[in-house]
Amino acid sequence: MSANISLNDILKIEDAIDTARDDDTPYAVYGKDDTEVIEVIGDPNKTEVKKSNYNIKFRYTLEELNGNIPEGAEVIARRFVVFNHRFEDITLNPAKDLTVVSCMMDIFPFFAELESALEQRNTEIEGLEKEYNAKIKMPTNTNEEKPVISIRDKTKIKELEQKIESITQKFGDTLVHLYVDGGDQLQLGLYNLVATLLGIDDDLGAHMLPGSVIRAVMTIFTTYPELINESEVLFGLS
Repeated sequence: MSANISLNDILKIEDAIDTARDDDTPYAVYGKDDTEVIEVIGDPNKTEVKKSNYNIKFRYTLEELNGNIPEGAEVIARRFVVFNHRFEDITLNPAKDLTVVSCMMDIFPFFAELESALEQRNTEIEGLEKEYNAKIKMPTNTNEEKPVISIRDKTKIKELEQKIESITQKFGDTLVHLYVDGGDQLQLGLYNLVATLLGIDDDLGAHMLPGSVIRAVMTIFTTYPELINESEVLFGLS
């Protein structure tokens, strides 16, 4: 996978997905022929049309633009041209449902495996809490943050730290493995999801900066949690 989207970015999206599951925005469950609505899950009274805004940053090389630099763009190191565009009042258009579902199919297998790895790590950490009569707060990213440990028997803290480090290392190895094996498909799905919802063409879409894509995906999942919940039903994950 390209280094454009980092492991920490992926964990942020996983957190947004997890939050979306608690939302009761209604969504439909269809029959096998996709025409008959079997049931509506969620609060049927939540019928407001939701809109959201997105600031997307694009980057081109000077050569790609052939000297046609957009107004307000910034030229960096005499090589790159960076510019922003604001997309306002974006809604989830039913006409794009099929394309959005296709993007989710590229995204969800990775996150299903990631969630399984997270659950395994958390189960092992909970086991340590019981074994050492301790409370352990794990960091939420892969930076050099250390877990916060509260334990009565201070003589056991070094031993506990070593066991936590072993579990953390194992989870990190698993995450990197998933990241390498499924990263290209995942990144394509994330970029296509943003481009589809915002109506960005293929050329512009390929030049979105990863930070903009991550922020946009998190906004999409926060604004339209039904995308997550409907997809999980569709893919048999719920």
